[in-house]
Amino acid sequence: MKHKSRRLSRQWALQILCQAEARMLPLQQQTAVVSDTTADGLSPADKQQLHELTRLFFSHYSQTPQPDPYCLCLVDGVADLLFRIDEILTHMSQGWKLSRMACVDRNVLRIAVYEMLFGPKLPKQVVMNEAIEVARQFGTSGSAAFVNGVLDALAHRHLKPDNQGMR
Repeated sequence: MKHKSRRLSRQWALQILCQAEARMLPLQQQTAVVSDTTADGLSPADKQQLHELTRLFFSHYSQTPQPDPYCLCLVDGVADLLFRIDEILTHMSQGWKLSRMACVDRNVLRIAVYEMLFGPKLPKQVVMNEAIEVARQFGTSGSAAFVNGVLDALAHRHLKPDNQGMR
């Protein structure tokens, strides 16, 4: 049951992050734009807007009006570490600017990088497989392969051999 509920949480988090981009929340900002600050993520005001969007999402689109705890963990984690995550993704996706990536691919990768490097301890293969499946479900015909390639590069360069992230 936990497997299905975590996948649903990831799907919800993806939808919230993509909606935030569509509503022009600053999830598309490049790290270079904010390099003069020490912040790793969204400003408090932007994070508040993201929380409002999350509440709106759960009130309209899910079976429960209460936000899912793991979904909130993922959305907050990505928001808190957005610029660090984007910097890692920029380095790992050689030849691809974040702004050129499809919204779904970019946000699936953000969620996966958060889970692999900063989030709750999960085996890297579980996170990678879940990200690939979510990309396959919500992305284009090439999304799963693209996500797999970027996450494989990340796993080989940044993760310890014990399948855990940099903690």
